[in-house]
Amino acid sequence: AVDYTRQLVTNSGATFGDKLDYLNLLRAFQSTDAGSWLANLKQQVTNSPVEAFALGRWIARAESPTNALQWLSGLSSEVQTRQPVPLVITDCQIAIKDWAALASTVQDEDWGGAETLRLAVESLAQRSLGHEEDARSLWRQVKRESARHLDRLYALIQLTSAWGWEAERKAMLIETVNAFPREKWAVQALVAQLHDAGETQELEKLLSKLSSANPGSVELKGSLARVRLLRKSDLPGAYKLAKEAYDTAPDNPLMISTYAYSLLLQGHQNEAVIVLDNLKPQALQIPWVAACYGIVQAQSGHKDAARDPLERARAAKLLPEEMELVQLARGATN
Repeated sequence: AVDYTRQLVTNSGATFGDKLDYLNLLRAFQSTDAGSWLANLKQQVTNSPVEAFALGRWIARAESPTNALQWLSGLSSEVQTRQPVPLVITDCQIAIKDWAALASTVQDEDWGGAETLRLAVESLAQRSLGHEEDARSLWRQVKRESARHLDRLYALIQLTSAWGWEAERKAMLIETVNAFPREKWAVQALVAQLHDAGETQELEKLLSKLSSANPGSVELKGSLARVRLLRKSDLPGAYKLAKEAYDTAPDNPLMISTYAYSLLLQGHQNEAVIVLDNLKPQALQIPWVAACYGIVQAQSGHKDAARDPLERARAAKLLPEEMELVQLARGATN
């Protein structure tokens, strides 16, 4: 591979990505040529912001953000300030938590088409320095400038996720789902965040809105039925949704378990157990399925059948209402 790639990178048509691939191979092979090839690339990129960005990102990942910053600081100011080089500089400053340097890098700059990202990074710097009001003001600008721009929203969702800004990420996801309801990745990410945060009421509102907009979706029907059953809100409607979802997808373990739990709440324990008999053993690896199975079996007096699924569900990330039901069912198996 090294020999073949050497031939490739010496060809006049070789791209800079090819040259980085060759550097990766040399390092993987622990070749003594790796150092000289890296030095050669550093010389090649001094007048190319795009290639300097790529090499800076490579150094940050392969060596360290500190090493990358040290090399980047030696480039001309013209290259350092031209996109996309500022993106890798700020990434490195964030990685080493040099907030003062980060603020200095992004303040009073113009990132052109990436201006929304600059404002977001400046907000991070000010917040990390304890300047809360400045950070909030900057973030309000970010929200205004990203509204109804899918590419900006997507980038900000990635950033807030990396920074651990759960509230801001949630707001960006809500904005994306409202403005671009067909973006399934955003819907799935928002549902997952609400679920992991245990925000069952907000999750129900979201699923209700989505289901109304797409009444033919069996997945949304089943998910909405599950949440309403857990919250005991609009139980007649929840029973109806659970039955419709099951009738449409009788082999789907999520629909099977949700319908079985619906039957249990209606007092039809024996029917619930019969429905659960349609589950395949591997389906019990799914937390909600395991929880339903254990709850139904425990309340039906089948303590031995309930124990393992309940233990599996207890170790998973469940909604608060699910966890409460699992704990009660575990108590009934003792």
